[in-house]
Amino acid sequence: MLTRKFFIQERVVSTLMKSIGFTLILFLVFLQSARPQKANALDLNNLSSKFDHLTSGIRIPAFSIARIERSGSPYIYVHGPALWSEGKPLTINSIFRIYSMTKAIASVGMLQLVEQKQIALDDPLNQILPEMASIPILMPDGSLKTSASPITLRQLMTHTAGFAYIFNNQKLADFKKPEGWPYKDYPRVFEPGTRYYYGTNVDWVGRLIEKLSGMDLETYLKKNVTGPLGMSRTFFSVPDSLANEIVSMGRMLPGDSSKMNELKDDRTKNIHPTQYNAGGGLFSTINDYSRFLQMILNGGSLNGKRILRKETVDMMFQNQIGNLYTDPLDKVKGQNIEDPSSDYVARGKWGLAWALDSTGRNGRSLGTAYWSGAANTYFSIDRKKGRAAVLFTNFFPFGHKEARELFYKVENEIYR
Repeated sequence: MLTRKFFIQERVVSTLMKSIGFTLILFLVFLQSARPQKANALDLNNLSSKFDHLTSGIRIPAFSIARIERSGSPYIYVHGPALWSEGKPLTINSIFRIYSMTKAIASVGMLQLVEQKQIALDDPLNQILPEMASIPILMPDGSLKTSASPITLRQLMTHTAGFAYIFNNQKLADFKKPEGWPYKDYPRVFEPGTRYYYGTNVDWVGRLIEKLSGMDLETYLKKNVTGPLGMSRTFFSVPDSLANEIVSMGRMLPGDSSKMNELKDDRTKNIHPTQYNAGGGLFSTINDYSRFLQMILNGGSLNGKRILRKETVDMMFQNQIGNLYTDPLDKVKGQNIEDPSSDYVARGKWGLAWALDSTGRNGRSLGTAYWSGAANTYFSIDRKKGRAAVLFTNFFPFGHKEARELFYKVENEIYR
């Protein structure tokens, strides 16, 4: 079994000068004992043993777990081979496809432009993105309707602009684009601002970033988000020199089989896109993504690099959709989703990058941010407890019970 633990922490070594009197030493010892203590090596060894126990017997061949705190470095636990058929060990720098966990990073990039007053959350986007605003709405009878209502940035960032995905909406999956379809997306499924439905909204946020900044999305994020955070292995286009660091992709076979079908042809497929997808196109490592989450826990900065203002981060954790109806997702035949109605979907509360927990499950504080990626990657950020949790795997179908239950065990261990 290839399991390795990385105790990545800052150690502060102090020395008492001999000239300090005995009374003062006792006083200092008293103060130290009254202070909350950082996790020491013993704590981390204990956590490592617990992770060994909760992952024992799991069928997923390779995964990474991270516990992130506001200060210090993350604790990262890796298990299994990066390349399943070759036995190459997984490391903290192995590269995963993170799919919809891209959305959080792109949303931070967009909010930087809001802070710079290049655009406001409630500005209509019809003039800036006419190619988006002109996309019609697909009606229940199959007809197409032109919308008279403008789309705002807030609606795009909260999935209330009317867009869905063809993998989670049967109506869109059944829609046949007419010959000469002029739009760069499928039709919308409702009027903007009337409902919540998870869809291609953040793809359009990426287009907006490019128009406002004058840069392609890869360049913008590298300059303003991933670069300053030291996320050196996070990109849309993977350099050829790092292609062999991409982990294996797989598909869990149904039933009680202990086998995972390795999708060898998919591992390095589409690693050099010509257009960058803000809704799901990034590759990253658990080490890189931990840095991003630590920046959020720290109110928008990390190691002296300010990415967002604290008040902007506060706003990201506020419910932005009020009491809008949250549509249940459809289970579309042939798509890579095991259970779209699983408990890892939005439940009526959404911030400006992620869903917000309203149940307090798995030891989370109410208002904890969470989301996931299509190949069973998961994260949550509990600001009240000052910790975040991450699970990286790379297999389908999304929402697989074993992956979800593993992440819930991880959260229970980290947040309780």
